[in-house]
Amino acid sequence: MSIHRGLREQLGKEPEPSAAIIDSQSVKTAQMADTRGFDGHKKIKGRKRHIVVDTLGFPLVVKVHDANLSDSKQAMDIMQTLFFWFSTIKLIWADAAYKSLFKNYL
Repeated sequence: MSIHRGLREQLGKEPEPSAAIIDSQSVKTAQMADTRGFDGHKKIKGRKRHIVVDTLGFPLVVKVHDANLSDSKQAMDIMQTLFFWFSTIKLIWADAAYKSLFKNYL
């Protein structure tokens, strides 16, 4: 069950989300970090965080990993988690970084 269920209902939305938005952000980490990678596209050595939110901006799934791992490969794990907790999701907005994951659905 969503922790935001009551808030969604107060705002006139269905209790469970039917749409989501996914994106990622690469962030620098200190040299002392246990793990980190190099994101060649953004020229950042650090970690990458993926966030999936509903249409109200409430976070549904968050994942952090080394920046050198590709968005599309990590997104598969994120989608499995998303659909496990939120089986009501029918629509996902994503940018081109996730193209290979969703190519069969375009």
